[in-house]
Amino acid sequence: MKIGKAISFIFDDPDWWKKLLIGSVILLIPIIGWLVLIGWRLEIIKRVAQEHHEPLPSFDDFGDHLARGFNSFLVQIVYKSPLILFFIVLFFFFMVPFFPNGNVTDETLGFLLLFLIGGAIIAIPIQLILALFERAAQMELAVKGKLASSFTLTEVSALVKSSWVQLVLALIAIFLAGIVIHSLGSVLLIIGTLLAQVILSAFSGHIYGQIYSSAKPSAPIPSVDPNVITM
Repeated sequence: MKIGKAISFIFDDPDWWKKLLIGSVILLIPIIGWLVLIGWRLEIIKRVAQEHHEPLPSFDDFGDHLARGFNSFLVQIVYKSPLILFFIVLFFFFMVPFFPNGNVTDETLGFLLLFLIGGAIIAIPIQLILALFERAAQMELAVKGKLASSFTLTEVSALVKSSWVQLVLALIAIFLAGIVIHSLGSVLLIIGTLLAQVILSAFSGHIYGQIYSSAKPSAPIPSVDPNVITM
């Protein structure tokens, strides 16, 4: 992964300040703003994977970004649902029987502590595996543009199998970059925090685009004869 390029490409764009500023303002829109930013990040993944000459997109395609962001949110929910279901099952089968009358004793509190520690230990590898599959599914969605692509397990699994080391490194790099970028952005208060989130989204989008490109080199886009009508 080219960490430096994932940052420098932002400022290589002559209109970088305008795009980042518009993205920051859009984030002020509750819920919709975040979905648009997610869709914008998917567009970056696609452009980097396809070696687009202008990898930093504008926010002109507001509706398209919003639609992609909503699809990305659905993918996230589906791939996180096994972990949510895991904790629901644990709660109802192991916790509820110990609190039949709402009485809390030292014994039950001790069990609760052990339950939380044990659940966390079990959940960590599950969460990591689900995160890898979810990121791979997001990349498939970004590049192919179809929600169904995110749930084609053969493609998603193949991407995880070939790139799991890079995906793990990406999670670490993005986490550390988030700490640094948000720390710098906090100096400018609210606008700085929003600006930091836009920059981090661009950074992570470029990273995942690199991973997809190295795992699945994009084929050249075939030319279309304008005289031929396709169905």
